[in-house]
Amino acid sequence: MTVITGKKVFAIITGASRGIGRQIALSLAADVAGDSVFFILARNDDLLKKNLEIIKEISNNEVFETKLIFHNAGSLGNLSKKAQELSSSEDWQGYLQSNFVSVVLLNNHLYEILAKTNDDVPLFVINITSLCAVMPMPSMTQYSAGKAIREAYFRNFALEAPTVRVLSYSPGPVETDMVNEVYNMTYDDGLREKFTPGAPSSTEHRTRLTPMETVSKLIGIIDKNDFESGSRIDYFDN
Repeated sequence: MTVITGKKVFAIITGASRGIGRQIALSLAADVAGDSVFFILARNDDLLKKNLEIIKEISNNEVFETKLIFHNAGSLGNLSKKAQELSSSEDWQGYLQSNFVSVVLLNNHLYEILAKTNDDVPLFVINITSLCAVMPMPSMTQYSAGKAIREAYFRNFALEAPTVRVLSYSPGPVETDMVNEVYNMTYDDGLREKFTPGAPSSTEHRTRLTPMETVSKLIGIIDKNDFESGSRIDYFDN
């Protein structure tokens, strides 16, 4: 039995203004029931309390068949320095606050709202991760650390919230604005060459994916719903 196709879903998506996040919203909208509700969250702490109140009202007043949280928002960090040169505590605190702490707090607030309405509606929490979480790349220290610690948190969240279906999805090499950002910001000439806009992917012998390709696989994985909660799945995994 599918959990997305044709279902009335409540989907909360961060980082949906471009790239993978935007495609998640578009692809979901094409698959779900017409009366589904999408809530696009921007990274604005001033609006968070108000947004959470709106989400709580929606969750309490409408009946859904599936609830989904997509944690897609994130930033690259400082690509101009090597790991041993990243010595500013302010830079690290700012990066981890934005890319890890804020994600944890948002996730926990949303869990309190969505998982405790006693409606037995399945809740899926999807963390968009990266190959960088498990494989080092030059100039990507902060990005790699942020992705790795997020994966660790969501593994524990899956363990300690067993009624929630949790997945960390690595989308593969995707042609997004991130390619241009790495190309322009990295100190490493080798990485810059691999991230040349429009060039072959940084993964040898593989072309870059479109956002639609990788999101289609993600939605298929969720819809089939046979993954191990807390696991990590890459686009290229069988």
